[in-house]
Amino acid sequence: MKKLNWNGLAGRITGCLAVATFLAVSLAVSFEASAEPVVIKLATSAPTGSLWFKELNKIGSVTEKLTEGRVKIKIFGGSVLGDDKQVLDKMKYGQVQAAAMTGVGLGDLVPKTRLMELPFIFDNPKQIDCVLSKVLPDFNKELEKAGFINLGWAEQGLIYVFTSRDIKTLADMQKTKPWVWGSDPLARAIWEVFNVKPVPLALQDVYMSLQSGIIDTAYISPAAVTGLGWHQKAPNMLDVPVTNGAGALLLKKDIWDKISPADQEVLKKTADQVMSRLVAKSREENAKAINVLQEKGGVKLVLVPASERPGFLSKGAESADRLVGKLYTKQELEAFRAAVKACR
Repeated sequence: MKKLNWNGLAGRITGCLAVATFLAVSLAVSFEASAEPVVIKLATSAPTGSLWFKELNKIGSVTEKLTEGRVKIKIFGGSVLGDDKQVLDKMKYGQVQAAAMTGVGLGDLVPKTRLMELPFIFDNPKQIDCVLSKVLPDFNKELEKAGFINLGWAEQGLIYVFTSRDIKTLADMQKTKPWVWGSDPLARAIWEVFNVKPVPLALQDVYMSLQSGIIDTAYISPAAVTGLGWHQKAPNMLDVPVTNGAGALLLKKDIWDKISPADQEVLKKTADQVMSRLVAKSREENAKAINVLQEKGGVKLVLVPASERPGFLSKGAESADRLVGKLYTKQELEAFRAAVKACR
C-alpha cells in the first residue's frame, strides 16, 4: 500500500481553502458593488413646502448620504398619490413602498392603534407621550405582523373642530353637516353619538365641499388647516380639542428586508430623530397657528361653556364604547383607559 504524503495533502487542502476564500470574498465585493440601490417611494398628504414635507425630505437626503446612495427615498406630497386608503392599495401592489400614515391608515392595518385617537381623552402633549410609551411596543409588534416596519411615530397634534356654524353646546353640534374621512369608523362614531350623519369624503375633497356647502364642519390640527385653507370656509374653531391626530412613518417589511442591517440602522436612527423633532415642531406650530388664525386668518375661537364640557366628555366615552368589537376588545379599551388614568 502506497504511503500517503500527509504534508503534501495538507498543503493542497490549504491552497484550495485559500482559493475558495478569495473567490467568496471577491464575489461578495463584486455583488456589493453591483447591487442596485433600494429606492423607496414615500407618500404623504402633507403639502409640498409644509413643515411635514420638509422634515420628511430630510430623512431621504440624510439617509442617502449616510448610506452612500444605497438607500434612496423620493417623497410625493400633497396627496398626489391619494389618501391613506388609496396609498395602502398602491403599497399592496408595490407601487409605493413607504407612507406617512394618519390614524386612518394605521387603523386599517392594526385597528387598536385608533385607541390613541379616542375623543376627548387627551388634554396635553405630556399625557399623550406618557400613554404612548405604554402602548407603542405592542402597536409596533402588530404592525410588523401586518407587513410593515414603523420607522417613527408622529402626530399632527391635538385636533379641533372648524365650522361655519356657531357651536357652543351639544345641541349646536346636532345641527352641523360634518365631514368624515371616507368610511373611517372612529370619526363616524364620534359624530353619530351627537345624532349627526357625517358626510364621507376623501381628504382632497374637503375644501371644495366646504365651499359648496355639502359640509359645514371639519376636524383638523390648527397647523394643518393653515396649509389646506379650510379655515377660509369654516372660520369658527371650538376651543375643546376633539382628539389627538396620531400617525406613523411606515415602510413595507419586504423592502426593509432588502436593506443591509447597517443601512437599516442608519435609516431607523435618522427617521426616529426626524420624527421626534417633527412632533416637537408640530406641537409648537399648532400653538402658534391658533394665534395666527385668530389674528390674521379671520378665525373666531369659540369658547365652550364649562357647563357643557362634561357632556362632551360623556359623548366621547359613549363613542369609544360603541367601537368595542370593531376596532378593539373591551379588555384593550379598559387597559387603555387605565393607562390614561395613570398618566393624568
